[in-house]
Amino acid sequence: MFVSNICVVFALGITAFAKPISSSLTVHERRDVAPNGFTLTGPADESSQLTLRMALTSNNLAGLEKALYKTAFRNDGVIRDHLTKEQVESFVSPTNETTTQVAEWLSSHGVAFTTTSPAGDWLQINVDVTTANQLLDANFMSFNDDSTGKEVIRTLSYSIPTQLQSHIQFIHPTISFPVKAKRSPLTLKKTKSNAQTTPKTSIPNLTGRANVTCCVADEVDPTCLIDLYGIPESTAPQTTSRIGLAEFIEQFPQNADLEAFRPDLPSTLSFSLETLDGGSDPQNARDAGIEANLDVQYTIGLAVNVPVEVFEVGENNADDLDGFLDLADFVLAQTSPPQVLSIAFGFDEPDVPATLANSLCNAYMQLGARGVSVIISAGDGGVSGSQSQSCTTFIPTFPSTCPFVTSTIYQVGATQDFSPETAADFSSGGFSNIFSIPSYQATAVKNYLSSLGTTNAGKFNSSGRGFPDVSAQGVNVVIFDGGEEGTVDGSSVSVNIFSSVIGLLNAQLISSGLPVADPSILNDITSGDNPGCNTNGFSATTGWDPVTGLGTPNYPEMLLRGF
Repeated sequence: MFVSNICVVFALGITAFAKPISSSLTVHERRDVAPNGFTLTGPADESSQLTLRMALTSNNLAGLEKALYKTAFRNDGVIRDHLTKEQVESFVSPTNETTTQVAEWLSSHGVAFTTTSPAGDWLQINVDVTTANQLLDANFMSFNDDSTGKEVIRTLSYSIPTQLQSHIQFIHPTISFPVKAKRSPLTLKKTKSNAQTTPKTSIPNLTGRANVTCCVADEVDPTCLIDLYGIPESTAPQTTSRIGLAEFIEQFPQNADLEAFRPDLPSTLSFSLETLDGGSDPQNARDAGIEANLDVQYTIGLAVNVPVEVFEVGENNADDLDGFLDLADFVLAQTSPPQVLSIAFGFDEPDVPATLANSLCNAYMQLGARGVSVIISAGDGGVSGSQSQSCTTFIPTFPSTCPFVTSTIYQVGATQDFSPETAADFSSGGFSNIFSIPSYQATAVKNYLSSLGTTNAGKFNSSGRGFPDVSAQGVNVVIFDGGEEGTVDGSSVSVNIFSSVIGLLNAQLISSGLPVADPSILNDITSGDNPGCNTNGFSATTGWDPVTGLGTPNYPEMLLRGF
């Protein structure tokens, strides 16, 4: 279906059609004012060039969601096969009617277009401001991005032909303004032990998890995590299992720091590099990215022998999500994407337009249906968002509120201490204001809200999708950065630990000829909370909670019971 639809579009080109599009226009999206941080400077130069993307309506997203759940949930002990790239695209591609009518409208204005997504649900046009204003009955203006000083050309309203309302979801960048990705506010602290993190030479005794003795001086390193979560110390079997790491905002991993972190490993155990949007990875100590170093050190250093692929996303993007949508499309275009995609960056949900949020989540749904576990950091501001800030109502984070999780997407909170583990007070968590409670989470959320009673009433959306789903250690974790050893805190630590566990499970499963992992056997965390907004936030409790999710990894049980 995908191939035939796209062939129709390109065959039509920009010639006229027998049935013209109606000239009646209807406002498709609008906003009253620009968001904070953007100052209007005047009308946009009419000759300025704009690159606009059109999100076309898919033919059967509901069917894809149903198919995703079939691959995610087991029935009588059977794990169904994931969908192929072509099968996913058959759900996502627009109908012939959609592609034909949109092509007719653009051609009537002499506007050429290209497809920019594997399924053909995104089109791109390159026009000047004058043409864009005429095509969309818009008024593109120039705004100053106060944080960067750069010019941003946007409109506060645009229209499309009335008969295309059901065929075009939205066009951007129009009323949406750029948002910058955020990461954990990582700061390298001097280690207490000042010892390099080399693993033990024998597999630890995994019985009696509460008697962990390797986590010394309140520091977490690979040896500690091997004992704490029962992670195998031996290298994974060589299989097609791969872990992808997403890097944004010029975070560059350094091979020298990786070698210092795990000097016992062969130097050949490094990472491969994929770049998009002008991304790069300079290998100079002054370019070391503390987030990127953390990412590679706790995937390569824990999931030994599982290939790690770093996706460096540059600044040359125009998706208004700092390249998140570009990366999703980039991975979707791969014939064999990595089975794990780990993302330690995110946004505050209120900063992201619902249209863009839905589009990115739908892209993650496509990846999930193909067997890719997208594992996302929940953030570090407690209930105040991705980072600590003043607020009167709770601020959920994004993409950690994406609803398509089950066995495919995990939002990772953070824990601290060892016997027992407890929730880290910076771990973000709560309930989405965009996405409703998915059916698979209904019972868990209902039970938690029932126990919560009227606490924090009115400060969060009780009908929203709850997050995070899982958690892992995130305090005093040892890394190397710029040639120096130290410790860091943050949920971005947790996301890499959990990604490594899933990567190792996948390697074991693939080597045995089985489908990839469905990690549902976890260690429940029942103490701690995530304060913010002048409250104590939410509290961890028995079962799922919006602080630690379902709990932390238990590798032996996960391998024994489901895989």
